[in-house]
Amino acid sequence: MQFTANSALVIWCKKPDASAVQSSHTTTYHLRFVEVPRTYKLDKGAGEPTLIDLAKENGRVVVTAVR
Repeated sequence: MQFTANSALVIWCKKPDASAVQSSHTTTYHLRFVEVPRTYKLDKGAGEPTLIDLAKENGRVVVTAVR
């Protein structure tokens, strides 16, 4: 998965053997609520949680880490 700075959230679904991307999905809906000041890339398995750290800066909610 990738949070692109000030842009889309992309989720790649890989084949079970991780040899290739089976499909991908993207959205920018989160940008209505949070700022993403830098790009974060994360590899994770199916069912594993995604943790997103947020902070309030200058009255806006900002993504500070993704793991």
